[in-house]
Amino acid sequence: MKKVSTPVSARAACALVLTLLSGCAVQGQLGKDMRFGIDNAALFGRTIDEFVLPDGSGASVREFEKRYSVKLNSWQRVVGIDNATSVRFRSSQQVDGYTLIVLDKTERNCPYKTHLLAVKGAEVRSWDFGNCRTQPLVAVTGDTAQFDVADGSRTTRYEFSEGRLLYGQLRPRPPSQGPAPAIASTSRAPAVSVTRTPRVAEAVPPAPVRVAAAEPVRTPAPAPAVAQPVVNTGGSSRKTTRATLPADDLVFERKEQAPRTIYLSR
Repeated sequence: MKKVSTPVSARAACALVLTLLSGCAVQGQLGKDMRFGIDNAALFGRTIDEFVLPDGSGASVREFEKRYSVKLNSWQRVVGIDNATSVRFRSSQQVDGYTLIVLDKTERNCPYKTHLLAVKGAEVRSWDFGNCRTQPLVAVTGDTAQFDVADGSRTTRYEFSEGRLLYGQLRPRPPSQGPAPAIASTSRAPAVSVTRTPRVAEAVPPAPVRVAAAEPVRTPAPAPAVAQPVVNTGGSSRKTTRATLPADDLVFERKEQAPRTIYLSR
């Protein structure tokens, strides 16, 4: 039996087709009016970070010609990130039914910003926030995500919940008024007068003088320890450390920051 060899030109054509397919991004709803566009970042750009979403699908941060984007592999769609000079993946969690992707972003003359993507079905909501001077402390639970941005003595809290991003300045709590500490008694025992008697053969020794001891100072019992939330301070979502965020009972006037919304099926 003769071995059939594949022409070099045919192999090159197959490789080109596979490369082009890997660099395609879907435009339009899958299975209905489906169109493809060329994903230049996949073909000619560079991959900054690759990560896995909570549903097990993959995603990546890429850069091409100084433009950054996030590609969601399950949709084969690209979400652009505007005005960025660098982008890094921080974490990805499931929060209140949304896939929340947290990215560290820098802009020109602004080294610290946070870019937030909330994906639910075919809808992607995105926000930019930060003061350009400090990175936020992040605390994430199953139904909310909080981002505290310190600016001197003030702290602004951004809170994602139910697909909305609310923000406001925290109000510091007044100092607690604890019980006044007990003061040690400084009074001394009254002086005892001793009467000298003539010396006799067998003098009776004077009775010992009893001095009342001062009461010990009572120290108030320490307040019970409060468990601190798990806080992500940067890097991969698998690496978390414990840090101190302001207590949850602090109240603040919240305003809503409007998102930019795109639909992956269009």
